[in-house]
Amino acid sequence: MDVVPIGVTLNRKNTHLCSICQSPQKKNGQRNGKQRWRCTNCNASTTHNRPDLTARNQLASFITWLMGMSTLAEN
Repeated sequence: MDVVPIGVTLNRKNTHLCSICQSPQKKNGQRNGKQRWRCTNCNASTTHNRPDLTARNQLASFITWLMGMSTLAEN
């Protein structure tokens, strides 16, 4: 079973479905480094979070801090 964030529905083709009307969405450019999606039926625009990338970046930041020379008081 795949983990899907709340509000994001994936169909079997690994494309996004609209959380409002359940119609397929198409890519609609990027904003602030995030892929934007637009519903082909109701024109709702959304971006989807990538929890896997967030966790990876948090772990990398923690390891950098852990192995660094700064103290808790400096952060």
